[in-house]
This record gives sequence, C-alpha cells and structure tokens, in this order.
Amino acid sequence: MNSELETKDRKRWLSAFLSHTLLMPGSGHILLGQRLKGYAMGALTLLFIAIPLFRYCSTLMSAFQGLGTSPSGTATAVGAISLAWQAEKNSILICLAGLFVVWIYGIIDLVLLAKKIGHPDTNC
Repeated sequence: MNSELETKDRKRWLSAFLSHTLLMPGSGHILLGQRLKGYAMGALTLLFIAIPLFRYCSTLMSAFQGLGTSPSGTATAVGAISLAWQAEKNSILICLAGLFVVWIYGIIDLVLLAKKIGHPDTNC
C-alpha cells in the first residue's frame, strides 16, 4: 500500500515537473496544490510574453506607416522589422531574461519541494 502511494506521488511530482518545464512555468505548482505560487508564476510568464509582443507589434505597425509604400514590398517589410527590432530589442531581451528567471526559479522550487517531502528522485 505504501509502495503504491510512493509511486503515485512520484508520478504526480514528475508530471508537475514536466508540466512546468515543458508547458508553462507555474503549472507544476498548481498540479501540486501550490495554487498561489503557480498562478503568480503563470501571470508573470504571460506578462513577460505579452508586454514585448504588444510593444513590438505596435512599433512594427508604426514603422510600416512611417516607411510608406515602395516598389519592393519585401524591402519595406525588412526595413520595418529592422526598425521595430532596434526600437524594442532592450525590452524584448529584458522580458526574455525575466521569463528565464521565472522558469529557473520554478524548477529549483519544485526540486526543493520534492527534497522537503523526501522524493526519491532528487537524492544526489
């Protein structure tokens, strides 16, 4: 009976770990019952994705309007993309770094949580 419980806990922790690392940061915490921490990591993840996306798209649309029309549509598109990247690259890179920090924090927290409850897969 105890062996079945340990196997079930191991599968639950493994699915939470894989969910966090492969799907979305915070989802593993939600699966393990740490809803507040999971929702906070999920919200930060969405913000770190949405903010640069909206800023870049807005800048890209402005760049397209500023360039006007040219005989070569490809040149206009490349120019607009280049202008938008130059304007927003810092905010994109900062948000990517923030996303990486949230992801790594979640992985470390899940491993520490497993060690706290004595999960056998985390013994080094």
